[in-house]
Amino acid sequence: VMLLPTQHGANGLNLIEAQHVILVEPLLNPAVEAQAINRVHRIGQRLKTLVHRFIIRNTVEENIYKMSQQKTNLLPMKQKEQPLSANDM
Repeated sequence: VMLLPTQHGANGLNLIEAQHVILVEPLLNPAVEAQAINRVHRIGQRLKTLVHRFIIRNTVEENIYKMSQQKTNLLPMKQKEQPLSANDM
């Protein structure tokens, strides 16, 4: 397990042995999120990259997430949104 702030974890790392990316707060800049996700989703990655987001309904974070999604459709990965339970970790 490696915990990194998105702003720092998005630069200069190749984490091809990782499979899960957990984003605990949305950013207004979707390119920074995409770069952080792509630290795991790299050439040489053998496993499916799973991105988990923690978004609580009716919060500022939900509004930021919605604004970010409206800004871009640039993510090359197909996102499948589904709830995550503690047993999935």
